[in-house]
Amino acid sequence: MVYEPEHLTGTGISAGRPVKCIPPDHTVAIHSGYQLDENDYRDVKALCDRFGLSLPEAYLLLPGTGGVFGSRLEGG
Repeated sequence: MVYEPEHLTGTGISAGRPVKCIPPDHTVAIHSGYQLDENDYRDVKALCDRFGLSLPEAYLLLPGTGGVFGSRLEGG
């Protein structure tokens, strides 16, 4: 992944101090292009839920949607 200047414009708080970070939409975008697993799903789903982002199409085939992991992540 090559980071462009706009990928490094986010801000956050760590240990009470402001820090620069990758904005959530770019973080979600870089979680693609490889074999996705349960951890990827959880990370991306949490970001999307927290920041009101749409779950990327690749993740629509994963848990809770009848995808490759079935109901394992949903407690079934």
